[in-house]
Amino acid sequence: MSDKAIEHELIPAEEAWKRVAHVSVSRERMEEIRDEVVRDLRKKVKRPGFRKGKVPLELVRREYAGEVEREALERVVPLAYHDVLQAHGELQPLSEPRVSNLSLEEDQPVGFDLEIEVRPEIELQGLENLVVERVELVIDDAQVEEALRELAERSAKWVPVERAARTGDSLTIEYAPLGEDGEPIESERNPGYTLELGGEGVLPEFNSALEGLEPGEDTQVEVQYPEDYPREDLAGKTMRFVVKVLEIKEKQVPAIDDDFAQSVSPHPSLDELREAVRKDLEKAALRESDRQFRDALIEEILKVNSVSVPPTLEARYVQAMIDDLQQSSQRGFDEETLQKLRESYTPAARKATQRWLMLDHVKKSQQLEATEEELQARIEKIAEEQGHTAEELRQALEMNHQLDHLRLELEEDKVFDWLTEQVQVKVVRREAGQDEAPPEASEEQAGEGA
Repeated sequence: MSDKAIEHELIPAEEAWKRVAHVSVSRERMEEIRDEVVRDLRKKVKRPGFRKGKVPLELVRREYAGEVEREALERVVPLAYHDVLQAHGELQPLSEPRVSNLSLEEDQPVGFDLEIEVRPEIELQGLENLVVERVELVIDDAQVEEALRELAERSAKWVPVERAARTGDSLTIEYAPLGEDGEPIESERNPGYTLELGGEGVLPEFNSALEGLEPGEDTQVEVQYPEDYPREDLAGKTMRFVVKVLEIKEKQVPAIDDDFAQSVSPHPSLDELREAVRKDLEKAALRESDRQFRDALIEEILKVNSVSVPPTLEARYVQAMIDDLQQSSQRGFDEETLQKLRESYTPAARKATQRWLMLDHVKKSQQLEATEEELQARIEKIAEEQGHTAEELRQALEMNHQLDHLRLELEEDKVFDWLTEQVQVKVVRREAGQDEAPPEASEEQAGEGA
């Protein structure tokens, strides 16, 4: 119910995400609220000569004048805010209002402004004039064969050998630093360390010294650690080590044939495995093409349509990114580090928030919410691909609280389908992994607008 003694005028601000309510509280209503505060304070006040709760009201009012005024204002702000929201049901506030321009002139109504963050109104324009490139990533035979080789590499076995070590071998070594007297420092001896000869992270001096050694042989290595070496106790120092090769293993990559296909997949022949690999690569290429196109589509739309980002939403997104980082790293950050993270994350947070606001606007304005029938159809499609029944998949999604996530994915697909129909799409064919389209790339116009 609206408080008639509290009046307001709602006006837009320069920022699209802000509304300002000019509030005026009558002298009489403000005095009523002050009286309520005084009566509440009286219940807690103790004074010599008076029982608790029996101190004269005027004495309480006089001695606690400042506290009375602060508490009265804290009580009147929610009342005014409630009136604003009741009168303007279309508002979608994002946070509690900020009070500004407080006026406490004697014998005048109390005045203040409520600055309210709201979801900005969005009106998309000029979509029919946008040209957005869609890259169709093409999978060729060479990429399929490379994928098979990578699969064979991952299936390789390391087999002990009795020969001299060479680049690419896996070596198990024992080493110890030498002291000033030339004797090994036993307290720092490492009895079993494995490295890949010539591999990333192995110091060049170790690679040179170990290559050509056989199991059981030892040598000495002198290492000049660079100034920027990660371990501060070694950075810039020269150290000598005694190193013994304990074991050498070589990688044995299986031949890519029918036996290989049977060992790594349910496919009985290499030809069938090759076709399955091609389909997987094509699916991955399609997903990447969709991702690139959606990013480009959003970018082009935002170039011609301003989407103002409310500070509260931006701050929430930044905080979520920091929370994820803290959780993944399992450590906290001091305030200086947190401030640097906020500054570095803000551009990405702003862009992501613009994207969400724009897509959500399209979903609501075009009524693109997913129906139960569409959701069930998506579940049946995924279940078929994964070899499950639709009922099994739905139960799993509900148990893992993923059903709403799938619904949102479906709605986002519908939003992007609608946006794609509004723009001109320029199709370019490009080999997967190629950064730029070749000059002879074929092009066609599609989706000439709606």
